[in-house]
Amino acid sequence: MSTRTRNYNLIKPDGSDLVNVDDLNDNFDVIDTQLKANADGLTTVRNSVPRTVEDAIANDNTLEKKENRVTGVSAGSTDLQYPTAKAVWTLFKSIRDGNEVSY
Repeated sequence: MSTRTRNYNLIKPDGSDLVNVDDLNDNFDVIDTQLKANADGLTTVRNSVPRTVEDAIANDNTLEKKENRVTGVSAGSTDLQYPTAKAVWTLFKSIRDGNEVSY
């Protein structure tokens, strides 16, 4: 008697069950759909992350008003001497490049 997986409800045939190609195809369809959704979500996140500090400031006029704000950096600035700006820039680059980010 087959069972189902907890997260994606995939069919798990019992060791004594005959292989049912329809069950395998159903599992592959579920996996394919989820992988595509994950890839699309990652693309959306990557496309929403500014590529430079200047882009981040240009796209968020309220950045200066936020707690833990980036100070002393204006649009067009390439000077990352301010520690908070450098941290923000490093975070943006990591996300943009698809690297794992830990806090």
